[in-house]
Amino acid sequence: MFVSMKSALTATLALGFLTSAGHDARATTDTIRWLKMAPTPFGSSVPNNSVFNVPGVGNVTVTYSLPGVMTNTRQSGGVLANGNVTNGGNTYSWASHEQFSTIFTGGPDPLVPLPWTITYTFQNKIPCGALYLGVAGLGKTQSFGGGKSTASVNQSGTFLGDWTGGGTFGPTQFGGGSGSFSMENSLTGPGGLDPWWNTPLGVVRIDDDVTSLTVNCSQIRGDGIGVNIGFSCSLGNHYKIEWLKMAPVPFNTSVPNNSNFNLPGVGNVNVTYSTPPVMTNTRLASTILSNGNVLNAGKVYAWAPFEMLSTIFVVGPDPLVPLPWTITYTFPTKMPCGSIVLGVVGLGKTTSFGGGKSTASVNQSGTFLGDWSGGGNYGPTLFSGGTGSFAMENSVSGAGGADPWWNTPLGVVRIDDAVTTLTVNLSQIRGDGIGVNIGFRSATWCDRDNGLSGSNGIPNLLGTGTLQDGSLGALTLTNAKPSSLAVLFVSFSSSPVPLVGGTLVAFPVALTVSLVTDGSGGINLPWVWPAGLASGSTLYFQYAIQDPVGPQGASLSNAVQGTTP
Repeated sequence: MFVSMKSALTATLALGFLTSAGHDARATTDTIRWLKMAPTPFGSSVPNNSVFNVPGVGNVTVTYSLPGVMTNTRQSGGVLANGNVTNGGNTYSWASHEQFSTIFTGGPDPLVPLPWTITYTFQNKIPCGALYLGVAGLGKTQSFGGGKSTASVNQSGTFLGDWTGGGTFGPTQFGGGSGSFSMENSLTGPGGLDPWWNTPLGVVRIDDDVTSLTVNCSQIRGDGIGVNIGFSCSLGNHYKIEWLKMAPVPFNTSVPNNSNFNLPGVGNVNVTYSTPPVMTNTRLASTILSNGNVLNAGKVYAWAPFEMLSTIFVVGPDPLVPLPWTITYTFPTKMPCGSIVLGVVGLGKTTSFGGGKSTASVNQSGTFLGDWSGGGNYGPTLFSGGTGSFAMENSVSGAGGADPWWNTPLGVVRIDDAVTTLTVNLSQIRGDGIGVNIGFRSATWCDRDNGLSGSNGIPNLLGTGTLQDGSLGALTLTNAKPSSLAVLFVSFSSSPVPLVGGTLVAFPVALTVSLVTDGSGGINLPWVWPAGLASGSTLYFQYAIQDPVGPQGASLSNAVQGTTP
C-alpha cells in the first residue's frame, strides 16, 4: 500500500507542477467581501464615526477628516460593482462593491489639492494578507494650472490589479509597497476628461498585521474619489467555526442532560454533564460574543452565531469553596486533529470572600487561538499547557465580583488530537457564571503550524480540496521569497525533527518535489486526487525555501495535514 500511495502521489504532484507551470486554470480564486455601509442609503452622506460590519471581521469603525467644502456619499459600484483582478496566478473576485465617495467643486485656479483622511478601525488585529483596499476615480489634468489626486497608505501593500468593468479609465500608477505605497492616475491630459480624469478600481492587498488602516488622500477640485476596504477568506487566512446549537431547547431554559444536538459538518453530538445539585444551567446567547473572530499565527477563525451552556450557583459558605463539574461531548465518529474547537467564557477570580477562582481544563492537546471580547470589559484568559492537557483561568484578580477579574472573554482553543469524545473539567466558585460550548472547523486539512520566518515573514501553505478520488485540489504556497528554490516534503506520518533552525513536521520523508517560487513568492500546485487511497489516510506537506534571511539560509512554511474521507 505504501508503494502504491507513493507512486500515485509522485505522479499527481508531478502533474500538478507541470500544469501550474503552464498557468493551469485551477489556480486559487478568493472572494473579497467589501464593507457595506448600510443602513446609510446610497446617495446619502455617511455619518462620521459610523460602525459597520464586515463579514469575517465584525464591526469596523469608520472615521474621516474632510475639508468644509468637501461632501461625501455612499455610492454603489456601477460598472465596478462585480469584478475581479488576477495576480501571481490567483484571482480575487467580488460582487456588490460600493465606496465612500468624495468631491468638491469650488476653488481657485491654479488647482490646489485638498488633503483628507479616512480611517478604518478593527476590533481585533487583522492579519497580513487578509485586508484589501480599493481606490477608484483618481484624476490628473494639465488644465487649470495642472494637478492630480492621489491616495497613500503608511503600510506595506501589494498591488493586485485594476478592474475597469468596460469603462474608460486611466490605469492606476502604483508606487512603493514596502512600508508605504501610493496610487495615482498613470495618464494626464487637458481638461476633466477620461481616461486621465478617472482610475478604475485599483485593488491593493495590505501586507502588514493591522488594527486600523488610514488612507491619506489629496484631491483636486471637480475630481471624485471612491475608497473602500474588504476582507477575504484568501490563502489560508480565514476559517469558519460552526458552534453547536442546542435547539430545540429555548434560550434561557435548562438544557436536559444526555441531549443530542446537531453540529453542522459533524452530525448529532451527545451532551452529558455532571453538576452539583445547587448548580443550575441555561442555554444562553451573548449579543457581544455572538459574532466574532480570533487571530492566531496569521489566520482568522470567525463565527456567527455563538451560544453556550451556562452554569451558576449562588449559595455556599465563605471562604469560597469551588465546586467541580464536567461536561462531555460525544461525537458520532472520530473527529480529526484540529477540527474541534472549545469555547469557554466567564471564568472569575477574586481576592474577596477568602479568595478563589473558576477554572476549566481538558486532558487533550490544545492550541489557544485567542480571546474575543466584543468590546466588553473582561480579564484576558490565562492559558497553560497545550501538549496532552491544558487549563484556562482569568489572568487578573481583584476585590469583589467586579469585572474584569470576574469574567473572561470567549477564549477559543483548537483541539489538536483526534477525538471521539471531549470532556471539559470545570471548577466553579459561588456567584460566578461560566459558559462552555464546542464548535467544528472542517479539517480535511489541518494546519500543524511550525513555520520558520524568511524574507516575507512565515511562508503560508494552504491545502484545499476534499481528497476524494478524482476530486480537484491544490497546495498553495504564498509569502515565500520570490524566484527561489523550494522543496516540498511529503510524509505519511509525523515524527518532527529539527531542520534549518526550525521543525520539519513532514517526517519521515516519503518523497520530495523541487520547485521554484514565482515572482510574488508563491507556488500553486493543483491536482486531480488519485484513486485507491484508503479512507482515513493521513498525509503531511511542508515546504523548505532557500532564503538568506532564515536562520540557516532557509525558511519553512507551516505544515499541513490532509486526511482522506
